[in-house]
Amino acid sequence: METTNIISYRHLNPKHVLYLMFSFLLIACSIGIILVFRTNLILLFIGGAAIFVAIFYTAGPIPLSRLPLGEMLSGPVEGFGTVFIASFINMPYLPIFLSFHSEWIVNLTVNLAVLFQLLLVGLPFAILDSTVMFADNICDLKQDIKNERYTLPFYLGKKKAVQIYPFWPSTALLFILISVIFNYLPIWSLLVLLLLPWIIKNTHAFMQFQDKATTFKSAINNLLMIGAAQVLIIVAFLLFS
Repeated sequence: METTNIISYRHLNPKHVLYLMFSFLLIACSIGIILVFRTNLILLFIGGAAIFVAIFYTAGPIPLSRLPLGEMLSGPVEGFGTVFIASFINMPYLPIFLSFHSEWIVNLTVNLAVLFQLLLVGLPFAILDSTVMFADNICDLKQDIKNERYTLPFYLGKKKAVQIYPFWPSTALLFILISVIFNYLPIWSLLVLLLLPWIIKNTHAFMQFQDKATTFKSAINNLLMIGAAQVLIIVAFLLFS
């Protein structure tokens, strides 16, 4: 643990780290409440679910990180959740709207077409975020077993987990292609395919050797490359179209 836990090898004060964590949580919740007042109450439930996952991922008698749920939670919350909330707070017409009326009547209005579009566009980010978690759990498999953390690679077995690994970034690129076909993303988004040589190189490097200090960053590099390219392409499209 001393070689991988930053608190140990950087000799940080655990209390200071805890105070810093609570400070960030308070700031995030405060900003979230402000955004709820500026948009709609439904954001409180969406953001609340994300905060719940963030807290109980490592807290509680049975943290979520000790279960084979990391990839299924980190991707939707950090990847898709970020895209959804960023889009939600900037939309003139909200895709989900919760309203209250007299006599305890609650109306929930959902625009399924817009939600489907957001889901499809956000899926690549969710998948790539999950890929980072998957790579992290593969690298930490031996240590996780010692610490009684039974993540997805534990149930798959390391060999099968490594074999499955390249399908994650491939699937993310596939959903970008599907979004372009449905006209949810500009055709310029296909320029992200020019990054394929580097994506393949990073993926191959991790499959050859799974190490937290050396090859794990290849998963992060794929996430940053594809994510940054998509953002830049969309900005360029908005500026020059």
